[in-house]
Formats: sequence, C-alpha cells, structure tokens
Amino acid sequence: MNRYRDIDRIGAIIIRDKKLLLVTGSGTGYFWTPGGKREKEESHIDALKREIDEEMSVKINVKDKEPYISYYDVRETIFYPIQNYCYLADFQGEIVINDEIEEHKWFTKEDFFGNDYNFLNSIKKILVPKLIEDGLL
Repeated sequence: MNRYRDIDRIGAIIIRDKKLLLVTGSGTGYFWTPGGKREKEESHIDALKREIDEEMSVKINVKDKEPYISYYDVRETIFYPIQNYCYLADFQGEIVINDEIEEHKWFTKEDFFGNDYNFLNSIKKILVPKLIEDGLL
C-alpha cells in the first residue's frame, strides 16, 4: 500500500524578457511557479487556468498542450512526493494577487545563483537549469 497521496501539481512557466515569474505564499519563505493542484477529473490545462485566475486574477494562454517539463519533487513543507507538470504560458493584463499569494517577482538567471532569495529545490536544481540550457533564461 502506498502511504503517500498521489498529487499532481500544475505550474505555469511564465517568462518575459528572460525573467521567470515566481510567487510565494504567506509564511513559506520560498518561491515557486504559479499554479496548483489538479482537482479530480480536471485536465492539466483547465487546472492551470483556474489556479492562475484564482491566484493572480489574470487569464493565461498556455503555449502547448504538452508539458514543457515534468518531475517529481519532495516539498520542504509536506515531505511526500508531488508530480509536477509545468507548461510554458503567458498572460495579458495586470497581476492582482489574492490571499494565497504574498508576493510575485520576476527573476533573472543570475538571481538563482545568489543567496538573496529562497526557491523550492526543484526550481533551482531542475527547472532553472533546463530553462537556461534551452536559452529561455
């Protein structure tokens, strides 16, 4: 019997001018991709659109129906694996964050090599290296 819950987390990779948009929530102390958990019977794309609208009050355009990257992650706060599916996306309008989100920030690739900010380990060790390798950051 698997003692872990199966959790799919759908994230948006939003890049403008070689800067990656990340968010942080109240009291977490680190940044992650905007998005969230998929509800039962919800598609990845529908979940991502719903989560981004709830968190940042913007409508996103997902660039491809297949994930740009997917990976397992063990979150520092919950200690069980989460399957992450991250999609390249963009949005129009101005971000208005809700109660779930404390701050949003655009990060350059140099920001990931300093100690000024805390990121989920998977952001720093899996996602950002791929974005740099692909010339997106």
